Amino acid sequence: MVYDVIIIGGGPAGSSCATYLQKLGLNTLVLEKEKFPRDHVGESLIPFCYHKLKELGALDEIKKFATLKPGVNFVDINGERQSIWCFKNVIADESHMSFHSLRAPFDNALLRNSEKHGAVIKEQHQVKQVHLDNPDGSVRVETEDSNGGKDVFTGKFLIDASGQGTFLSKK
Repeated sequence: MVYDVIIIGGGPAGSSCATYLQKLGLNTLVLEKEKFPRDHVGESLIPFCYHKLKELGALDEIKKFATLKPGVNFVDINGERQSIWCFKNVIADESHMSFHSLRAPFDNALLRNSEKHGAVIKEQHQVKQVHLDNPDGSVRVETEDSNGGKDVFTGKFLIDASGQGTFLSKK
């Protein structure tokens, strides 16, 4: 099978991208080296994310476990002055409420949402090699699963959403 798009990485960027691409009718494969849910650093969202989560169709699921965050408190470097901002004072619609969540359930909700929209998810598939120079213009991605099994996937386009120190940046 030739996928329209292969995405390396199933975190928020990769899974959100997969959902948007599936909504456009593109056949999408997500390759994730870990098994979700998994721990990761970073838990706080800004109000801008509210409408994006709604577009993705993941908002209701996120609301089930995330803590509501109505604003922020800025403290200077010396801890002597602070400024409290309530999002509702600057954002007129429902998106003034943001969220705080552990990454494991947040990332898992987004990955499962992309799967619900039709993306093929391959967890515990570490990308070992990417071939971009195929005569037909396709992309071939070699992976190894958690049992040592090897797979090769073919796509028309490749997105590296593998996070800090991305796979392709090391090549």
